[in-house]
Amino acid sequence: VLTRWTAHYLAFHQLLHLLNPLKILVAHERGRGDKPHIIVGDATGHRKAAAMLELIENSLCWHTLARYVL
Repeated sequence: VLTRWTAHYLAFHQLLHLLNPLKILVAHERGRGDKPHIIVGDATGHRKAAAMLELIENSLCWHTLARYVL
């Protein structure tokens, strides 16, 4: 059980490490307007990508994650 929790901890820690690059990526994607690079594909792909971008922009999500890692 300990190794599973360690794996989760390390994954969350890496996500926190990537917070700023991910936010920059989202800002660039939002700024592209009608020529996106991330939100592409069919309707299902659009929905999934849009949900991920919203999640990255959600400050509460990152604060909650930081509470468990830090």
